[in-house]
Amino acid sequence: MHQTSCIMFTVTNHYCLLSLGMWFLVEGIRLMMATSFPYTFQSQEPDERLKVFIVMGWIIPVFIVGSAAGVGFPLDIYMKPQPLYGECHKYASQSLPIPKYDRCWLVPGTLIFNSTVVAPLAFVLFINLIIIVKTTHVIFNSRRMRNRGENPGTEDALRSAKSFVLFFLMLGGTWILAFFTGTGNDISNTVLMYFHSLVNGLQGIVVFLLYCIMDDIIRQKLVPCTSEFKSRSGQQHNPIHPEANSGAEVVIPKRIVRNVMKQFE
Repeated sequence: MHQTSCIMFTVTNHYCLLSLGMWFLVEGIRLMMATSFPYTFQSQEPDERLKVFIVMGWIIPVFIVGSAAGVGFPLDIYMKPQPLYGECHKYASQSLPIPKYDRCWLVPGTLIFNSTVVAPLAFVLFINLIIIVKTTHVIFNSRRMRNRGENPGTEDALRSAKSFVLFFLMLGGTWILAFFTGTGNDISNTVLMYFHSLVNGLQGIVVFLLYCIMDDIIRQKLVPCTSEFKSRSGQQHNPIHPEANSGAEVVIPKRIVRNVMKQFE
């Protein structure tokens, strides 16, 4: 039971890690197309674009993980059995209650680990860094054009730097810290791993802030919903004078939800 659950956990974790990296790449490509090639991006069908993104984000990791597991498990190079397990089963006539794997993860440093974990994530981060620099440059030039070719001021530079930091967090730039773990002593590696886990653990909050709280379009779409909620609350607290809120705008919640979801297409 332990062996099966450990294998399932390793394969699932491997797939989720690669899928996360590929969706970082998908978002980077989407961002670059929307900023650098806006006319081409708007002329494309959203459904066709979504199909390509789904293949990149969900299907490609399946082939990578499936190939690695299909080759690695028969050769015992995908996950490393603990030495005690092999020695006990070599001389014992029956199975002993010793788990085969003491670590539910791939064997670091092997060809399978480097080619199916390190290389794909390094490729994604490299492409996204190029996209981040390119997109920040486009935003900086657009501000300069709005200023009619004048030299950019401190405010424009600060806004461009803010865009760079936000794109860096949004497109998985913090995963660079993972490549520096294991390069120092035990204390520095432990501190770096905890810092890496903390930063990436907060990435979901950063995405929520960027795509929901700080997005002007979504906030504008949610204002009618807030007004309707206040209107209904006022009617409940003041049932004697329902005409006091007769001028409030009434919006169907389902329509608001559809308008909000369109911002993510």
